[in-house]
Amino acid sequence: MSDIAPSNFSLSSRTGGVRIERVALGAMVRVTLAPGRRDIEAGLEAAFAASWPASPNHVMAADPAIYWFGPGDWLVQTATTRSEVVAARLSDLIPADGGSAVAVGDGHVGYDIGGRDAAALLASACPLDLDRFASGRSARTLFAGANVLLHRRDDEAFRLLSDRTLGAFLQDFFAAALREFS
Repeated sequence: MSDIAPSNFSLSSRTGGVRIERVALGAMVRVTLAPGRRDIEAGLEAAFAASWPASPNHVMAADPAIYWFGPGDWLVQTATTRSEVVAARLSDLIPADGGSAVAVGDGHVGYDIGGRDAAALLASACPLDLDRFASGRSARTLFAGANVLLHRRDDEAFRLLSDRTLGAFLQDFFAAALREFS
């Protein structure tokens, strides 16, 4: 997939209060299970040696990171493997009548946003109350009018994922917004 946004995007405010860097996302796979298939979910948990998030806006933030999208619906992201390999591994664990695992990595772009003013920059264009958005949580929301997945990694660190087609728009927005935080 072509990408009109530079892949080496990195900015910092002059005061050092905000740092923004485009990150390589590695493999991303959307996993959806048929309703009531706790048996398959248990098999996935055993295969990955971790509990998958079971409640809204939670993420298991290891490698792989597993984002809760809805009941029986997750986004799996790993930096170590190609999407097709992860999708094939997951598909082997999901019977045909039990759900699906679809590689979606090439369609996304990611940014790490950090620093003491990171939450303020994000709050300037996001309806979430970031003061109440705890570390280790994630939410699909709007940011500057774009649909994104926002993950609060710790008090001063966030990861923002969006459609790759919005990369140039987001980078232009970040550049303009950083002028206000310098």
